[in-house]
Amino acid sequence: MSDRTQSTTGPPAGTGREAPLRYPSAKQWANACTVFLILMGLVFAFVVDFLLPDVRDLPFVRDNLPIAESELHRNHVRLVGITKAAMVVGALAAITWLVWQFLAHANARALSGRKGKLVPALGVVCWIIPGVNFILPPFVMQDMLRASDPDSVSSKGRLGGWASLVVLLWWTGWLVGGALLYVAFLPVLEGHPTPSDLITRDHFAIAASLVAIPTALLGAVLLHQVNARQVLKEDRLVYREWVGWSDTA
Repeated sequence: MSDRTQSTTGPPAGTGREAPLRYPSAKQWANACTVFLILMGLVFAFVVDFLLPDVRDLPFVRDNLPIAESELHRNHVRLVGITKAAMVVGALAAITWLVWQFLAHANARALSGRKGKLVPALGVVCWIIPGVNFILPPFVMQDMLRASDPDSVSSKGRLGGWASLVVLLWWTGWLVGGALLYVAFLPVLEGHPTPSDLITRDHFAIAASLVAIPTALLGAVLLHQVNARQVLKEDRLVYREWVGWSDTA
């Protein structure tokens, strides 16, 4: 049988070893997290939609112009509701992300054999420690992408650097969005905000939401990029003789 015929029928039986992925369930957790990240994007789109009427009506309050109390009350109720929804969806996205990251980190460690550097628990903890969570998460993600690189076991070398660009944009979005939200709600947290403070809050919250939408989608892209790399690297480790066929197919 020729190589061309073999390459179309898949890898030969008996050429591999036991699959090195410790947690195949990482894919299911990534799918769950993706659902919540997409929901986060939708929630932030509704935040923008609900804030625009507030931006329109608050100047009437600031300037002591007549405006229906029912209109202001409706805006308030909608904003309270969407804020609660954002908190619930954000919490679910955070929980599923941390579980996925632990599992994917362990898989990357098993695939690369870098026992000393890739510690799954530390990858999760870096999200929790104040100060550290502003710096380390993108480096952890980059390290997982490198450790999961399937071309580290083939003849073609490393994958392109577009994934690093996605990590940079994703983390920049997190920092910018978080800073905008902090500025938006600082007067509210200090208590007794004026109508001018609320107008400022709305403008900054709209900007933060517009940043958060693509940031959430980039997070979903990274989840599946890591998983896709790990699945392909596992195939190339298990079916070592198939690596050459898959590279030339």
